[in-house]
Amino acid sequence: MSNASLPLLWATCVERLKDRTNNRSFWEAIEQTRPLTIDGDSIIIGLDPDKSHYMGVINQGSFQHTIHTAVREVFGRDLKFRLIDGNSIQEWEIVKDREAKAAAARAASARASALPVTIAR
Repeated sequence: MSNASLPLLWATCVERLKDRTNNRSFWEAIEQTRPLTIDGDSIIIGLDPDKSHYMGVINQGSFQHTIHTAVREVFGRDLKFRLIDGNSIQEWEIVKDREAKAAAARAASARASALPVTIAR
């Protein structure tokens, strides 16, 4: 699948999501999203930073199953839904870089805490 087909496929998802939910706030929020890319097993959806107040609505647990189902039906495979505060591939790359650095810091901290402690006498 090419990134060129992504906007049309995501628009189909948005319409299905609106048909399957009875929540005007969710409809308004999901209409503000923009597909950015498919990265591995995740579909990356952007939300313009000036519309970030919609993130909480979209990320509500009650909508996650519906989103996952619609994405699977339209894209023909299981994809994790990732919503980012940003509307470009460059902003997605920044998010990935930040997450990779945080994971590396956590791993380093875990290794450091696993070192044996010697008490000087």
